[in-house]
Amino acid sequence: MPELPEVETIRRFLKKHILNKEISAVNIKFDKIIHEDKKLFIEHLKKTIITDIKRQGKYFIFVLSNGYYLIIHLKMSGQLLYVPHKSKIIKHTHVIISFKGGDFDLRFKDVRRFGYLLTLSKSESRKYLLKRIGTDILDVGSLEFKKTLKSKQRIIKSLLLDQKLYAGIGNIYANEALFLAGIHPRVKSSNLNDSQIRKLYEALQKILKSAIKSGGSSVGDYILPDDSIGSFQKRHKVYQKDGQACPICKTHIKRVKQNGRSSFFCPNCQKKHS
Repeated sequence: MPELPEVETIRRFLKKHILNKEISAVNIKFDKIIHEDKKLFIEHLKKTIITDIKRQGKYFIFVLSNGYYLIIHLKMSGQLLYVPHKSKIIKHTHVIISFKGGDFDLRFKDVRRFGYLLTLSKSESRKYLLKRIGTDILDVGSLEFKKTLKSKQRIIKSLLLDQKLYAGIGNIYANEALFLAGIHPRVKSSNLNDSQIRKLYEALQKILKSAIKSGGSSVGDYILPDDSIGSFQKRHKVYQKDGQACPICKTHIKRVKQNGRSSFFCPNCQKKHS
C-alpha cells in the first residue's frame, strides 16, 4: 500500500500537471470503485476545475471549483496514471478523467479493487476524514507525540500503524523508523522513556521527509503517474531484509508477524528491554 511519502509524491506530481484544468469527461469502467451514486459523481466532476490538490495521511483531496472535494484512496494496489488521451486503456483501469483541450487523462487503475473515489462537500469531507484518520504525522509536534505514547498501553508498532491516531505511517516507514530509533517493534509505548520517544519522533520525521525527496519507495504496486519509480527502497535498512546483515552491527535481520503484518528488526540494535 502506498504510504505518506508515496501519496505526497503523487500529489506533487499531479499539482504540476492537472492543477487549474477543467474536467471535460468522466468515464467509469467499474461502478463499485465509486463510493456514491455514479451519476452524482460524474455530475460533481464534469465542467469543474481542479483548484488545489491536498493530502491528509494516505488520502488525496482534490478541491473542485464547484465547492466539492474529490476524495481518492489508493488502498493496497491503486494507481493514479497521467497518460496520453489516445493511449490504450490497460487492464484494471476503472476510472478515466479527461480534461478540456487536453492531451492527457488521469486514470485510476487498481488490480485488487480495494481503492475508491467519491465526492463530498467541504463540510462532509471534514466529517468523513475525521471518522477515519487522525492528524497527519508530519503535522504532529514532538510534545503531542510524547504525550500520546506515554498515555497508551499499546505495542509501539501497532500504535504507529493506527491511522485513527496519526495518519500516514505504513509498514515500511514504521519498520525503518523503529530501527533508526533503536526500538523493538513489540515494546509497549508507555514503557518508552523520553529519550526513546524523542528519537522515534525524529526518526519518523527524518525518514518520511527523506522518502518524499526520493520519490517514495517503489515496492509492490507503487509507481508515479508517469510510470516512473521512486528510489527510497534503495535506502531501506531493515524492511524486507530478513536474513541479511544489519547495516550497523552485522547481526541478521529478523522477521516476525504482528497482527498479520511483517515486522523487520535487528535483535541486537533493537533489544526488547521491557
